[in-house]
Amino acid sequence: MAKDTDTINQIAVSVGKIEVTVEELKKAVMGNGKPGLLDRVSCIENQHKNEADNKKESKEKKVKWFDRGWAVAMLFISQMVAWIFLIFRG
Repeated sequence: MAKDTDTINQIAVSVGKIEVTVEELKKAVMGNGKPGLLDRVSCIENQHKNEADNKKESKEKKVKWFDRGWAVAMLFISQMVAWIFLIFRG
């Protein structure tokens, strides 16, 4: 009978340690008044999303300027061709 009581006491102590560990883990994940792991992960995800959005926006601006540059170049070339045509025709 003494062995059974000792075993039950050891199990109770182990369960108590597990409960304390689970509670500490819960506090670490949820925050316990400070930013927890979930808050930190959300912050990092938002930061990466913002960086990706900024890169996409920057790329779109570069493409827009490149397209405008080509439009101006084509306009200039067509005007030069028209001017040369007028010179040689006239």
